[in-house]
Parts: sequence; structure tokens; C-alpha cells
Amino acid sequence: MNRICLSHLLLVAALAADLASATSASIIRVKWDSPNNGPGYEWAHAYRTVTAAVAAAVAGDEIWVAGDSSHPYTGRFTLKVGVALYGGFGGTEITRAERNWKARATTLQGDGNYLGGYPVVTITDLATRATVLDGFTITDGTIGVCSVYSSASVTNNTITGNQLGIRCEFEAPFIAHNLVHGNTRWGIGCNGPSTPTVVGNIIWGNPEGGLGCSWYCTPSITNNTIIDNNLAGPKSAEYGQYGADQGIIVQGSYTEVYGNDIKGAPVIAPRPSWPASTQSPSSVRET
Repeated sequence: MNRICLSHLLLVAALAADLASATSASIIRVKWDSPNNGPGYEWAHAYRTVTAAVAAAVAGDEIWVAGDSSHPYTGRFTLKVGVALYGGFGGTEITRAERNWKARATTLQGDGNYLGGYPVVTITDLATRATVLDGFTITDGTIGVCSVYSSASVTNNTITGNQLGIRCEFEAPFIAHNLVHGNTRWGIGCNGPSTPTVVGNIIWGNPEGGLGCSWYCTPSITNNTIIDNNLAGPKSAEYGQYGADQGIIVQGSYTEVYGNDIKGAPVIAPRPSWPASTQSPSSVRET
């Protein structure tokens, strides 16, 4: 009986050790000038690259990235399923609430190889909402963020200086509270069949268009501010178009578009299949 109790105690101790190890590894830190390159369990032992931290992470982990505008992290980044990547840290924070992603620009910068068609950030297939990209400036890629077959959360980022800001195809990504501006083509492009949620973003100054959804994409587009996105070419009557400046272009039978502030005279061209429950716009500000 004593042997049984001893075995039980050893098993409990082993499980407790495993749990403690998993808990201590649940936050992985990154700082470009870390004195020690890993393993990320504290700021003094932060990884120096985002790529190394992502390689070490498993589903359920958070990665905290410290940075400033003078020290971008350069390359192509792939976010694993179930891993949450957060920017905006200074390198001393104990809790995530202490970060300031608006004041501290943590930049993920592509290699500028526009001919190669490479995204700066690629989100892995089958990612769920628990897969998070939050608090970064994302720039200098053919695509800023590429989410294909993914339902990840893309939130609180500044996405600028790419050809296409965000590309999503299939599944149901959550795209919220980003500033998407100054990309050389579209701000956000979603193709279907997909059901993205696009809410609370500022989409501004993308010369081919602000937000385009096609190929039977059925988005929910609510409470965005969409300004000065212009298209030089012709506009297709197949699409429902909101805003003369090519603010929102959508193709889909069950699309929700409301509460958006679009700067520019409205143009109404809804498809015949537009659901009766969705209001077509009649003024610059939708209500």
C-alpha cells in the first residue's frame, strides 16, 4: 500500500511539474536587443527575433514583442494555429494590459520583394479566433496580412505601405480596429466563399479601393470609417457599391453593411439578390 501511495505521489508531482513548466512557457517574449537570445520566459532572456519565438510557441501561448520605430523586425512571418502574437511592448511589462501599441510602434517589415507575391504575415490554415495578430505596424509586402482558410483575429494593427493591406479567402476572420492606409492597391480584399467580420476599422487612402468582397463572400461590414479610396477604372454593376470613391464593393447574397462612415457621394448599385433586411445606402453616413 505504501508503494501505491508513493507511486501516486510521484505521479502527482510529475504532473504538477509539467503544469508549472507549461504555465511558465505560456508567455514568450521578444526584444530586438535582448542580452540573451531566449528562451523568452522573461525580458532579460527574450528572443531577438519573432521567427525564433514563433518556432518555440505552441497553441495557447502568447508572444509579447517589444519594439520601436527605429528597429523593425524584417522578414516573412508565419503565425501558428492557436498562438497569439502581440506588439506594443517596451520590454519591462509584467501584464499585457501595460503595453501601449499606439505609442510604441512594433514593426513587422517585409523584404520589399513585390514581384515574389510574398505576404509580410501569413496566418496558418485552419486558425481559429484564438490565433491573434494584435498591435503591430505591418509594412513593405506584396500583402500585409494573408489569411486563407483561417478564422484568425487581426486587431489593433496599422497596415500600410503594402500593395494589398489584408487578403482573406474562405473561413471567417475577425478584422477589427485596424488602421489600413496608404497601401498602393486595395486596403482589404476578401474573396469567398467566406464570412469575414470587418468592424471598427479606419480604411483610408488606398488608391484602388477601400474594401472589396467578391466571389460570393458574405461579410459583415459595420462601423468602419472609409475615406478617400479611389478607383480610376470602370465600376461593375454586378456589385453593390457604397461610396463614389470605391469605399466598399461587395458581391454576396447575405451581406450586412451598416453603420459605416464613407467619405464621398454614394453610388447605389445593389445586386437583385440583395436581402430585403439590409438597407441600401442613401447618404454618405449609413444608419
